[in-house]
Amino acid sequence: MTGKYDMRMLTRLGKLEEEFRTFLADVWGVGDEDGLPDSLQELDFNDIMASGETPELRSNYLVEQLVKAEGYDASKKDRVDEAVQRTIQAIQKLEEDFVKIS
Repeated sequence: MTGKYDMRMLTRLGKLEEEFRTFLADVWGVGDEDGLPDSLQELDFNDIMASGETPELRSNYLVEQLVKAEGYDASKKDRVDEAVQRTIQAIQKLEEDFVKIS
């Protein structure tokens, strides 16, 4: 059961990461993930999860990564902040689901 759940969790995390990168491509005005700055293409959700134990720390880390990325448009800050919060909440939910099964 645990192995199957781990795979489902990884699948959900991968889907979440893909949705987030699609959103970033839209904000940056590029066609897909390949058009994003290298720093965003290399952004790893494992790093986000390891950046802090609280949603606030993770959110701060993620926002910091986005703001310093090449081509960041401060006029879209509200959209980026909303996506960050939604993403951090989804990661938190994944972890809570994992703890319930463990």
